[in-house]
Amino acid sequence: MSGRSEQRRWVTGRTLWRSACAGLQALAVGLLVFSGVGVPAATWLQINAPGHSAPIMRLAVDVGRDLVVTASDDKTARLWTLSEGRPIAVLRPPVGPARTGRLFGAAFHPSEDLVAVAGSGSTASPPGPSIWMFRASNGQFARRLDALGAHVRRLAFTADGQLLAACYAEPGALRVFDTQSGALVFEDRFDGDCLALSARGLQLVAGARDGTVAVYGAAGQRVQARQRFSVGADILSVDLSPRGDRLAAGFFTAGAGAAVFDVGTGRELLRLRSPNDVLDPRPTDPISTTQAVRFASDGLTLTTAGSTSRPESVEGRVYRFDALTGALLASQRVAADTITDLTLVRQAAPGSGVPQEKVVWASFEGSWGVVADGTGRTLGPAGLDFFAQRAARELLVSAEGGTIRWVRGKARTPVSFELAQRRLGPGLRTGLLEPRTRLGLLEVANNFEDHFRPDVAGRRLTLATGEISRALTFIGDGGDLVLATSEGLRRIDRQQRVVWDVRTPTEVRAVNASADGQMVIALLNDGSVRWWRAADGSLLLSALVMADGWVLWMPTGHYDASHGVESRLGWLVDRAGGDVPDYFSVGRFRDAYHRPDVIDRVLALRDPQRAVEAADAARQGRPASTTTTVTPSPPPAPPSTPSAALTGATTAVDQITAAIAAQLPPVLAPLQALRLAASGEPLRLPFSLRSDRPRDTLRVETRLDGQLVEPLALTLPPTLDGQAAGEVVVQAPASGRLLQLVARTSHESSEPLRYVIDRRGAAPLEPSGPAGRLFIVAIGVAQYRDASIRLKLPAKDAHDFVRVMSAQKGALYEDVQARVLTDAEAQRGPIEEAMRWLASQVTERDAGVVFLAGHGVNDPNGRYHFLPWEFDALRPTQTAIPGTVFAHPLAGLRGRALLMLDTCFAGGAASLLGGDSNETARFANTVSAPENAVTVFASSTGRQLSYELTEWGNGAFTKMLTLGLRGEARLPTTPMVTTRSLSPFVQEGVARLTQGKQTPVTVIPEGIPERILAKPAP
Repeated sequence: MSGRSEQRRWVTGRTLWRSACAGLQALAVGLLVFSGVGVPAATWLQINAPGHSAPIMRLAVDVGRDLVVTASDDKTARLWTLSEGRPIAVLRPPVGPARTGRLFGAAFHPSEDLVAVAGSGSTASPPGPSIWMFRASNGQFARRLDALGAHVRRLAFTADGQLLAACYAEPGALRVFDTQSGALVFEDRFDGDCLALSARGLQLVAGARDGTVAVYGAAGQRVQARQRFSVGADILSVDLSPRGDRLAAGFFTAGAGAAVFDVGTGRELLRLRSPNDVLDPRPTDPISTTQAVRFASDGLTLTTAGSTSRPESVEGRVYRFDALTGALLASQRVAADTITDLTLVRQAAPGSGVPQEKVVWASFEGSWGVVADGTGRTLGPAGLDFFAQRAARELLVSAEGGTIRWVRGKARTPVSFELAQRRLGPGLRTGLLEPRTRLGLLEVANNFEDHFRPDVAGRRLTLATGEISRALTFIGDGGDLVLATSEGLRRIDRQQRVVWDVRTPTEVRAVNASADGQMVIALLNDGSVRWWRAADGSLLLSALVMADGWVLWMPTGHYDASHGVESRLGWLVDRAGGDVPDYFSVGRFRDAYHRPDVIDRVLALRDPQRAVEAADAARQGRPASTTTTVTPSPPPAPPSTPSAALTGATTAVDQITAAIAAQLPPVLAPLQALRLAASGEPLRLPFSLRSDRPRDTLRVETRLDGQLVEPLALTLPPTLDGQAAGEVVVQAPASGRLLQLVARTSHESSEPLRYVIDRRGAAPLEPSGPAGRLFIVAIGVAQYRDASIRLKLPAKDAHDFVRVMSAQKGALYEDVQARVLTDAEAQRGPIEEAMRWLASQVTERDAGVVFLAGHGVNDPNGRYHFLPWEFDALRPTQTAIPGTVFAHPLAGLRGRALLMLDTCFAGGAASLLGGDSNETARFANTVSAPENAVTVFASSTGRQLSYELTEWGNGAFTKMLTLGLRGEARLPTTPMVTTRSLSPFVQEGVARLTQGKQTPVTVIPEGIPERILAKPAP
């Protein structure tokens, strides 16, 4: 292989195995939390996207139970239905700093209700490297095996399930364990990383990066080495033929394709190459690798998959070859990135009953899917839109570092984010700084983007083995640079000494710095943006910016989130005495840690703890220091060896800077399968409950598609230790697909326990009416008693909204009843009475809507308040109405609950309660949380104002809301207006009216199906 092809082989970022395939590991923030029994436990922050937020490295399929398991670099494994790609459960083994916790192996037990996962475990922290066993039916932890090594790359059960084989890297090894006892039964060593493993019948085959193939006999509890030979190329995957006499191997070597070998002699029988497999490629040729190989059940065909990389793109293809002649039979592009794994399943074709072989694949972009007869479906969604490849030069920042611009995804879409305004923009370049890749005339950086030999003015920068340079920038005036790699960030001075070295949980794709050289801004491969203190490499702030919102968080655990995306971030809490951590979304700790005011200060102060202190002082009316004193770590002595340069000053990105004492929310766990058959019989749902709260303060609520359901019977466990069983019995629902249990106290809620009800066909819309009743509480205050905060249109908005919805009597609803309170009528007493009326009227057949228009502000603690007519700025806390007055009744409704929130008219009322923010995101996130399940339509997002003009006749939000409900937002195929058709209509209309200054948001809680809101007249 030429030097050029060797170089391209290493820098094809999406096909690297050891370091460039980093992807997301847990976004970890070590936090000391004291559980109810007072035992310290480590806590880590983790992204919780709808799908994997990093490459899927392995998958396995259980056809009989219609299950797929995917193991990912994001440190989670996920269970899905094979038939529909519906998520069932998330498996969360323990995680740790940097790459500790990445998952590379997954396998279903052939007969028991078990799935095994493993990956990069830590040898330094208990319980040490492990193989984790979970229940395949419900995702609950079953047991762990001592892995005896930290880097598991493949798992495979023998046919009878008695043994579990594991392939290891760093160093290469094969270990075989007794499945029940966990005892080591057999061990073998390899000179190269063991990355390939196959079990079929009574044989095991392992393959290593050095080209070694080893064949073993596996009968009962015994494993015996039979054959060992070299195939001359680094192996990524192997598979045994059904008869066990041949094996196929897929190669990482560019253009090597796959090959078939005789098991007994090691002789190569066939070489399988596609047109994209080019050995010793020229600059115009594609670079290909083969990541997976599988024999068909009859042994006559062989399916392979991997990547084809060109300068402008990477794609994942599946190939089918004749296994006897090597002829290429079919080729299909199935993913926009590398296929990392595949398996074949044999199922009857729908309608015909004739068995067909399907390809189930997983990809580097975090997706998975199925191909059958040339037709493919992507079933598992990619959780995040990864940052574009080769985007090192496209990260632009403002001079102070608070505004960033980058390109996202395969479409290379320009995106910008203004931190101060929490504003997502179209990615304009005006006034933004590019990375500095040269210093003066002579010091020019070369070969720094997707390369393993970066240099500055001809002087090589030292990298570790397998590490890839992704980007760099010079900072300040002293000649220092910051290098971004597949392993992390490091600052290097003019003498090439490492000032600091930060190992990140995923690859760093781009890097830039503020104009004064005090901050470093980086884009990571998990979709996050990070701000670092340039003096010592301390992490200041992280952001996850998505098309539908953003989440910001600090190493102290403090965070801010836009409407509806708070659940994208959670805490893994290592439970004392527990084998696997508990997971809590950050919203469970909203009162303590939702602190936009802290986020606002951290970049200016460049110190997370000082930001907390300054925000606390401002809340209490005390002066706070705004200066920052940073003592950078001293540069290490000049290294004597290249490796010393990488370890001289290392800091962990995931270390916390504070300790807190907190009592954790309750934890619900299922004691049966999470998939329920729609049989018509009552559903009996056994569960366990763990909590430090007194038993008599706990209750368990049941919701079907977000709507409260009265159980037939409910028995709490006799003890709340997470072991004893309780049970809820629910009448078999005639419709609905998601049943949720939530354990609640007066102040806390558990994560919802979700059961999927299997029903055939698409979920239908609710009956087109008339059915049930609609109850409305509409409040609009324009003419406040305090003339300084008066508005023009909220009272009219409330009346107009009720008028539009009243037209649904006889169309969608049997009856519509409303309580309308405007101006002087909208005082605290009547408002509270109206909410009590709403709570008493709505049954399970009905819907309840609250419409609020007027001033909405936050108190110094960030809690939302609505200003009634009599609001008195001299007595703000006594005369403003807390959001709980609306939230609690809405959350307790037996029927469907909606909140229309047009209260972001900040104006002169923005700071009347002493708060520094008038945004409604926290209130919307509270009422729409799974335990409350209220659908929210809010007039604006971030820190925008809501606009009103007399010539519009309504506030911008209400104008488009009422137009849409009258019929302009109806579905194209039906006369109905639904939650999901109204939302884009209102968003686009308000943006047009306000010239982009106001952006409404809709928050539909997880599990709530599309609802009909109006049936306009023809």
